[in-house]
Amino acid sequence: MIVVERYFVIVTGEEVPLARVEAQALLATASIDSSIEWHGRVGFFSANKDPMSFILSRAVYVREGGIVKAEASWSCDFDKTELLQTVRPNETFCVRVFDCSRPRASMQDLAATIGGILKRATGARVSLTNAIARIMAIKVGKRILLARSQLSRVRAGIYSRSSRKRTFFHPSLMNVRLARAMCNLAGVMPRGVLLDPFCGAGGILCEAAEIGASVVGMDLNFRLLRGAMVNLQQVGAKEATLVNGDVRFLPISNCDYIVTDPPYGRVSSTRGERAVRLVNALLEAANGIVNRGGKLCICSDSRMKVGEIIKHYGKQPEMCVKIRVHGGLVREVFTVRY
Repeated sequence: MIVVERYFVIVTGEEVPLARVEAQALLATASIDSSIEWHGRVGFFSANKDPMSFILSRAVYVREGGIVKAEASWSCDFDKTELLQTVRPNETFCVRVFDCSRPRASMQDLAATIGGILKRATGARVSLTNAIARIMAIKVGKRILLARSQLSRVRAGIYSRSSRKRTFFHPSLMNVRLARAMCNLAGVMPRGVLLDPFCGAGGILCEAAEIGASVVGMDLNFRLLRGAMVNLQQVGAKEATLVNGDVRFLPISNCDYIVTDPPYGRVSSTRGERAVRLVNALLEAANGIVNRGGKLCICSDSRMKVGEIIKHYGKQPEMCVKIRVHGGLVREVFTVRY
C-alpha cells in the first residue's frame, strides 16, 4: 500500500524567492511530482517517499525540514494517537515554534505548553541540549502542526568554505551559496557532466564537484584558470578538466548540465556588448550539446536581457528569479530544460 505523508521545509530569510525555487527543484530532482504550498518561509508538500535526507544534504537555503505528524487548533487539542507518533516514550525531545506570519516572534510560552502536552501524553522526557527528537510546532493561521524536524546538513559546510576561504580568491568568484543553489536548480547529480564555459576561479565548479559531478571548466583568463585548478584541488575534485579557450569553440560535444555566470562589469575582463555576444554563442551551442533532459542554469546582469536571448534560440525559460545586489544592480537566474 502506498502511504502519502505530509512534509515541510523552512527556508532561511536570505533570498526567499530563490530559496523557494531551490526547494521545488530538488523535489523534482528526487523524482517527486508535488508542488510546494508556501506560507511565508514555510513550505508544505505531500509525497509517497521521504525526500528529506536528500533535500537537507543539498539545499543551501533550507534551514530545516521533516515530516508532519499531528495537527490541532490554536487550543492545542491534539489527538493522543498522533502525539504518540510524534514522540516515542523512550525518546528525549525538545520543542521549537515557528509562526508563519511572524517568523521573528518569540514563542517560548507556546513551546512550553506543547512540551508539557507531549510529556504527559507520551511519558517522554524533555532535553533542551541533547534531544533525540526535534519537534517543530508550526503555527499556520489558526492551526498548529507538529512535525519531527531535522536541521540542514549542508549549511555549516557551505559557510566554512566561503569564497574568501578558497585557496585562490578573486573578486569575481561567485558567492558559494548562490553557486550551490544554481547547481541544485540545474538538477546536478553525482557522475553527471557539468560544463561552466565562463568558470573564472571555479566557484561553480567547486560546488558541482562537492556534489560528485564531473566538471569541465573553460575561461579565457589563464590566471583565473590556474586559480580554479587550485580551488578544485582544495575540495578534492576527482574528475575535473580545465580548458583555456573561448565559448565559441566549446571543448566537449555533450554534457548533462551547463551552469554558468557570464562575466559582466568592472571586475571582469569581458564587458558589455562583448559579453552579450558570448552568451548568444553559448545559448546557440547549448541546443546541440546539452543531453536530452539536461538543464542550463545561468546567472546574469539584468541589463544583458538573457531571457530574450533564450527565447531567440527557441527555448522558454523554465524559471527566472531576480536577486537585488546593491543600488540598481539586479541579477537574474534562469533555468532552461533541453
